Order: sequence, then structure tokens, then C-alpha cells
Amino acid sequence: MQKKMKWLGMMIVICASSSVLSVYAQTSQKINLYFNERVPYLESRGQGRVEGLTATPANKALEAAGITYQWKKATAEQQIAVINRNQEQACLVGWFKRPEREMIGKYSSPIYAGKQMVALGLAENSAMQEKMRVGDLLKDPNLIMLVKEGYSYGQILDQQIRNFAPKVVTATGENINMLSMLIYKRADYFLVSEEEANALIKRADRPEKGFKLTYFAEAIKEDPRYFWCTKQVPDDVIVKLNRVLEKSIAAGTRRTTSASRNH
Repeated sequence: MQKKMKWLGMMIVICASSSVLSVYAQTSQKINLYFNERVPYLESRGQGRVEGLTATPANKALEAAGITYQWKKATAEQQIAVINRNQEQACLVGWFKRPEREMIGKYSSPIYAGKQMVALGLAENSAMQEKMRVGDLLKDPNLIMLVKEGYSYGQILDQQIRNFAPKVVTATGENINMLSMLIYKRADYFLVSEEEANALIKRADRPEKGFKLTYFAEAIKEDPRYFWCTKQVPDDVIVKLNRVLEKSIAAGTRRTTSASRNH
């Protein structure tokens, strides 16, 4: 009887140890960070490093939280498929938060909050004014909007697009390809953040003065951007990441407040 109890005790210890090791292996696994080249948010810098407005704070947050990771290039469509499959510990970097997306993945605290949204078009297009109301732009029957398949433009603009149902042409390429579509007059404009619009114009094969930014009278700010992760990423990893991100945001807010007081 004593031998049997001793054997059972050893088995319990072994099983408990295996369970601990399994949990440790799960939480210590390297996170795959999926991205597509998108200046100024995400840009390859060689040796597996990615930098940019969302990539750089992502690197800093993961390293400060002690989370190992590796960057992997994939199209937007392939990235969404990773989330849907939910077969690996992976995160997409710099995505907007949407209720339907929260159902299939996990979100971190915000990584980056950008500037205002604008419409990017050609300078020669007289229908594109320097400042317009969103509704006036979207409901103009003579203007065609270029939209990226599967992309969100922020909750406010997504709703406005549904409300006004503008004429659209769908693009599957990245934003630099969409800029070429504007140049070849496949469409009149597309919606983009101010910083991304300026970065795209600098990379174009024509002078900067050939393009026009239309600012919205409503001054619509870009939605915050997040890590969007598969459900395979453990909750404690998200918690550690959030602690770092929230401290960074709080520090940034203090610096902004201090700077505004000094001017």
C-alpha cells in the first residue's frame, strides 16, 4: 500500500512539473510579428530589423517587457489569415481596433496615435479643395475614391463611407501602388493619415507639387494603432506588454503637457 501511495505521489509530482514546463514553454515562446512594408509606419532596415512610427515603439515595448520576437513579412491579407487560423503565437503591428476583430484576436494597449486623416489627390484636380467637409468629398458624384481591400480608415470615416456610399475603385496593392493608380488617373483620391501622405509623396516619381492634400473641416484624427494578436498569445504576455505601453503613453502625455506649458 505504501509503495502504491509513493508511486502515485511521484506521478503527481511528474505531472505537475510537466504542466509547469508546458505553461513556461507556451509563455516563453518567441512571438512572430507580421508586417508589410508601409512607410512611415513599418520599414525593413536589414538583419531582421523593422523600424517606423509603429514598428519602433513596438520594438521598444517588447524588449522592455522581456518578450522575445521576430519580424516576418506578409501581405495584409496573409496577416488576417494568421489571426483567423490562430495556430501560432503571433501579432500584427499597428492595426486599428474593431469589434469584429476583437472577436477573433487579442488587442494590446495603443502603440501609436497619429495625426489627422486627409484625402490625397493630384494638384491638377480642381474638385479636390484644400479644405472640405467629409460628406462633401464623399458624396461628390464626379470623384472616385480608391480604397484598400480589407482596410479600415478609422471608425468615423468607415461610418461616413457607409453613409455616403461614394464611387470606389478597390486596390489590392500597398499604398505606394495606390499612389501610382492616382497618377494614372484610375481614381481621384484615397484616405490616409497626414504623415503617411507626406511620406508617400516624397517617394513618388513626380514633384511634390504635383500632389494635393485635402484637410477635413471636421479635423478627424487617425484612430490609435495596436498590436492585434492571435488567441494563442498568453494573457500574461499581453498584460506585460500593456504595462510597458501604458507607461510609455503616460510619459509621452507628461512631456506634451510640459512642452505646452513652456510655450
